[in-house]
Order: sequence, then C-alpha cells, then structure tokens
Amino acid sequence: MTWLARVPPLVLHEITAALLVTAVFLAIFGLAELMRGFDLCSKEMSRKFVHLTAGVVATTFAHVFATHWTLLFMCVGFVILVKAGQMLGLLASIHGVERQSWGAVLHPIALYITFVLCSAMNRPAYYAIATLVLSVSDALAALIGKAYGFKIYEVEEEEGKKSVEGSLIFLLSTFIIVHLGLLLLTDTGRLECVLTALVTAILVTIFEAISLGGADNFFIPFGTLFILLKLANEPVSMLAFRVALILYTLGSTAVIARLSGKFGTSGIIAIGLVGYGVWILVRWDWYVPVLIATLLMAFSDHFIEHRANEPDQFRVRPIFYMFIVSLVWLLVGSFFPDLLRQLTVPFLLTITVNLSVRWAWRIRMLAASPVPKPRNWLRRPGFVGRAIWLTIAFLAFHLALRDFGLDPVFSVATLAVGTMLGDRLYWAIGGRHLGEWSRVAFLRMGMGVNLFISALAFLANWYYYRPH
Repeated sequence: MTWLARVPPLVLHEITAALLVTAVFLAIFGLAELMRGFDLCSKEMSRKFVHLTAGVVATTFAHVFATHWTLLFMCVGFVILVKAGQMLGLLASIHGVERQSWGAVLHPIALYITFVLCSAMNRPAYYAIATLVLSVSDALAALIGKAYGFKIYEVEEEEGKKSVEGSLIFLLSTFIIVHLGLLLLTDTGRLECVLTALVTAILVTIFEAISLGGADNFFIPFGTLFILLKLANEPVSMLAFRVALILYTLGSTAVIARLSGKFGTSGIIAIGLVGYGVWILVRWDWYVPVLIATLLMAFSDHFIEHRANEPDQFRVRPIFYMFIVSLVWLLVGSFFPDLLRQLTVPFLLTITVNLSVRWAWRIRMLAASPVPKPRNWLRRPGFVGRAIWLTIAFLAFHLALRDFGLDPVFSVATLAVGTMLGDRLYWAIGGRHLGEWSRVAFLRMGMGVNLFISALAFLANWYYYRPH
C-alpha cells in the first residue's frame, strides 16, 4: 500500500470516482441487456432506460469529478465501447433501433463539452439542469409518445414520426426541470424562474422536435445551456417579450402555412425558430427577409420541388440547409454588432442564392414536363433575371430603412452579382451530377456554395466600408 501513499490525493480521488461511475454504468448496461435478453421490454424501451438512468447519474459529474480530463477519458472509452458493440452486433439496448441514429455517440460527447463549458463558467447548476433535460425529458417524450401518441407529424420522410403528445410531455418536463433547478440551485427570482423556464422549454422542445439522426442528444444540452446563459439576469419585461415573440413567429408561420398548405409541421417549427433567432440575435428588421422568403415559398410555385406523393413541400431539412449559413452570419452579428452594415448583404445573399437555385430547379422541371410551357422572362427568367427580381424583393426594405448606412449602388450590385455567381457555381458543380447525387447531397453542396459566396460578399463589404 506504500505506492498509494505516493499518489496525489486529487489523482486518487479522480481514479476512485471514475471506477465507481464506470461500475454503475456497466451495471446499467448489463441490466438493460438482461431485460432485452429475457424479452422484458423492446429495444427502444431498453435504449431509453439506459438513456434515462445513465443521464441521471451523469448529473452528479459536476460534483464528482474535479477535472474534465477524467470525464474525457471515460467518454472516449464509452464511444469506443459503443462503436465496438455496434460492429459486433452487441449492446442492442444502446443502439438497437431500426432508424439510423448517432445518438449513442453524440450523448457522451455532448455531456463532456457541456461539463467543460459549465466548469469554465463555474455554473454547476446549469450543467445539472441541461443534463436532466437531456436525460429525463427526452426519455419521457419517447416513451409517452410511443404509448399514447395519436397526433403524428413527420420530421422528414426517412426519419420516422413524432407525436404532438410526446412533444407536449417534453415541454412540460423541461419546464419543471428548469424551473425547479433555477429556483432551488440559483438565486434567480421566482417570476424570472417561471419565465426563463417557459422560454427554455419552448425553444428546447423545438430543438428536440426537428432534430434528425439522434442530433437531439447534441442540441438539447447545448441549447439548454446557451439559452440559460442568454437569459441570465434578463429583466422580467424582456423575458415576457421573448415568450410573446416565440408565440408570434410560430403562430404567424403556422397561419401562412395553413393558407398555403405547402409546409409540414417540422417546416413550420423550423422557420418559426429561424425567425425568433434572427429577431433576438440581431434586430427586428433582420426578420423581414425571413418573412419575405416564407411568403414567397408559401404563395409562389417558383420555389417548390413538387416531390411525388408528398403534400408537404417544406420540412425541416430544406429549411435547415436554406438558413444554416444565414444563422452563421447572425451569430457573427450578435457578437460583433459594429459589423452589421458589412453583414447585411452577405445575410441577404444566403437567402437569395437559395431561392434562385430553387427557381432554377422549378424551371428545369417544367421544361422536362410532357407539355413544356413557352419561355417567359417574367415567370421563367434566366439567372440574371432571377438575380434582379430577388435583389429588388430583398434589398428594397433595407435601403428604405436607411439606418444601416448602406450604399445603395454598391449594395444592389453586390447582392445581384453575388446571387448570379452563387447560382452559376451551384449549377457548374451540380449540373455534372444530375441523376447521380441524392437530394441531400445537392442540399449540402448548396450550403457550401452559399457559405463561399456570402464570405466573398462579406470581404467585399468589409473592404468597401472599412475606415479610411
């Protein structure tokens, strides 16, 4: 035992804690495998059992481990164990689901990064809240939704279905966890606890509702932590405004979708979330381009795909790939408000390039129909005409507002030329792979083109508006 006396107390504590937690986790996995082996529950049920119990144990990590290196070592070991079990056909209680999911791998990674961030900011209460939301709310939503879910909505056609009942349970559970966590573990006021919990519950429920491929295991803890950090020390009036704004963006999008019939439930939720994010992260007037894009997609046939046997043309995936680069520039603008003038045109470009490409797809589909319609430069313009139409539609409001300090000639030229270049680059790449690439591959390629063109536009605007 003399060698133990030479081990630093901190190291000995970490080794002991890691061994105890590992033993608990192995017991949980073993119990789940026994339950599956004796057919006491389904694969999904055993998976959620592991998800719930292991997650509850993980809420103690902020008080059990003194350094993130111990948790990193354990998370790497867990990921290796899961992947090895998947390759060998073992551990069905963790990853034995019919749909393709990366949730079992993303779960420990998300917990580790959340632990690191909360430790760096000395927010152990936020770590416990985020972990409980991931573990308890997600498991309850899946189990209740599967047993009692009757109102079903599709996220994407290949990603399975979710239920309104499951989402409501997730919302209620998250509200209770966040509210009690803030009330008992922090010095937040009572009314602030209620409003913060309500905002967090609505937004995190949206993350869970539209996540694909197990990505909710990644977005739920980060989303919870990010929202709690953003809402910390917010006055009651601002918290109440956030609740009203979420209801407005979701409600207005739902009304537009109801009138047009072109948006699926997940598409409505995704656009509502984008609208809220734009308004909150930057300014209210940056929401206007999102609203214009929503109206164009809803009430114009120029921007729809008309996929066979699918009444809902816009679901979460096309909305995600359409606005993901926009959100990148929004985050830049939220951290660097002095750059809003330089970011306006790049932000608009992320929308106009996508719409121009969608318009071009529609024109190609009409040209390939059995009875092609004659060319009409108003309804079926070339890439120059599409760029002109979209530049007028999206830049007129910002130029009329005049408090962005934009140069009208330079802004119009940059947006029009950028839209044309993005359209041409997309088809220069994608035109060679028509009939070969999947729809998702084209969406990803379009995202890359969008990022490249908008980055060029940002550099041009930054150079043009730089202090002389």
